[in-house]
Amino acid sequence: MTQEWLAKRANAMNWLMNTFPESIGAKLPLKVGVFEEIRAFEAMDKPSLVWIRRALWFHTSRASYLKKIIIGANRVELMGAIASDVLEEEAKNAKSRLAEIRKKQNEVKRKPQIKKQLAADQQATKAEALKKEKINPVTRRKILTLKKKPDLVVG
Repeated sequence: MTQEWLAKRANAMNWLMNTFPESIGAKLPLKVGVFEEIRAFEAMDKPSLVWIRRALWFHTSRASYLKKIIIGANRVELMGAIASDVLEEEAKNAKSRLAEIRKKQNEVKRKPQIKKQLAADQQATKAEALKKEKINPVTRRKILTLKKKPDLVVG
């Protein structure tokens, strides 16, 4: 995603939130098929439908939105009127998507710790290998040892 791409999506998201503050701006569960309502909505400053769809997907994929999709919660139309209730299957789907988001967040948090541990393990392994080969860990050169010459017997 480029900066331009992100800017266009942000522009469409801002338009949605400012145009429909009672539903999208309030981050309430939206009725199924709300995109068709947006498509039919006439406005001079309306962004491209491609960017509106992307912004809408971004909005409905956020954890803060998914947390509100619980059994029996009211779904709203664009102007804020109650349209229907969240069904059990929809709530289960939202819960599983939330679990995936949390799993990814935990993986991202653990990556630096795992990298540090791997680096420490590799460093220890290298130090052990250097000891076995009798290599100075600082200079990375073989440690020279003087061998004692055998005593010569003169006779």
